[in-house]
Amino acid sequence: MTPSKRRLGRTSGRKVEIVKSLSQLEAACLAHHRALAHREKTIEHFQDSFRLMDEYLQSVDQEPTCEVFISQTFQGLAAHFRRIPTRGFRDSTERSVHGIVGVIKDWRAFCHWTHDEGHFDTLPEVPVPTLLQRLFPVLTEAELALIFNSRQLDLE
Repeated sequence: MTPSKRRLGRTSGRKVEIVKSLSQLEAACLAHHRALAHREKTIEHFQDSFRLMDEYLQSVDQEPTCEVFISQTFQGLAAHFRRIPTRGFRDSTERSVHGIVGVIKDWRAFCHWTHDEGHFDTLPEVPVPTLLQRLFPVLTEAELALIFNSRQLDLE
């Protein structure tokens, strides 16, 4: 029988070797990014995210295998980032929520890549913390009048 796209096949058209080692998947993902000629900064960002996950897994005594792709692991990773200090940058050793969200988004992209490559049947859920929206202050009429009547603001 000739192949048809309308008829369902009895076997999957794509054979994928199941990889259980997290380091092998990470190396394959980085090779995928290099093959697509992504920027070196993007690859370094993913490497940093992989390193941070390895540090987290070591701190909770968990083996780096494919069984870590559950939402509890990613929730624990975000909580771990909030607890541990980072190197001092501008007199602050607390991680920015934007940095935490960046790492979690990298892991969500990695999970989507592993699912697209066929390493997982179901896509693991990666909960991303919501960022606080910065509200701009609304000035009152008195504050606006004070600003416009200042000597530094010469409108003439």
